[in-house]
Amino acid sequence: RAAPAADGARRRLRAAGAVSFRRRLTLACAAAAALAVVLAAGLTYWFVRDTLRGQIDDSLRGARPFAAALMTAPDSDAAADRRERMRRVRLEAPSPLDGPVLFTQRLAPDGAIEVPRGQESAELLGPGVLEAVGAGEREPFFADVEHDDRHLRVYTAPTADGGALQVARPLDEVDGTLATLRLGLGAVSVLGIAAALGLALLATRTAVKPVAELTGAAEHVARTRDLSRRIERDGDDELSRL
Repeated sequence: RAAPAADGARRRLRAAGAVSFRRRLTLACAAAAALAVVLAAGLTYWFVRDTLRGQIDDSLRGARPFAAALMTAPDSDAAADRRERMRRVRLEAPSPLDGPVLFTQRLAPDGAIEVPRGQESAELLGPGVLEAVGAGEREPFFADVEHDDRHLRVYTAPTADGGALQVARPLDEVDGTLATLRLGLGAVSVLGIAAALGLALLATRTAVKPVAELTGAAEHVARTRDLSRRIERDGDDELSRL
C-alpha cells in the first residue's frame, strides 16, 4: 500500500480557510473596539445635541410672556420704542446660544393674527395649527421649520384668553456647533478605529502565540512523522490541556 503524501496532512490542516485564525481574531477584536468607539461618538453627539436644543426650548418657553407683550398695537412712537427695547433686552436675555426671538405671532380670541410692528404673519407650520392649539385640540409643541432660508425652532402654545402664541428663533449657532462636533467626532472615530486595529494586532500576537506553536508542532509531525516533537505546557487553560 502506497504511503500517503508527506504533506497531505499539512494541506488538510491549512485547508480550514484562506483567512488565518490570527487574522480572524485580530479583525474580531478590532471590530469590537471600533464599534465601541462609534457608539461612544454617537452617544456623545446625541447628548450634546439634546442639551443644546433643550436650552433653546427652555428659552422659547421663557420668552412667551415678553413676546405676548409685543402684540399690542403701538399708539405712539415712544410706546413702540419702549416695546422694541423690551424686545431686545428681555428676549435676548434667555438666549445665550443664539440671537433673540426672530418671529412672534399670536392668534387673538376673535381669530385675528397679531404680529409685532414691522413683521408680517406667516403660516410656519401650515394652516390651522394656531387655531387647533388655541382650541385645545393640540398640545403645546416644538417644531423645526425652514423660513426665509433660515432654520428655526418654533414653539406654539395656547394663551389664557383662548388664543395661541407662536415664537421662533434661529438655530444657526446650534447647527454650526453641531456641524463642528460631527467633524470632530468623525476624526476621533477614525483615529479610534485605527488605534483599535493596532492594539488588536499587538494583543492577538501574544494571545495566538501558543496556537502558532501547536500548529507548528502538528505540521512538523505531519511532514516528518517525528513523534518525538514536544510542546511545552504552561498553565491549565484549554490550549494547555489540548
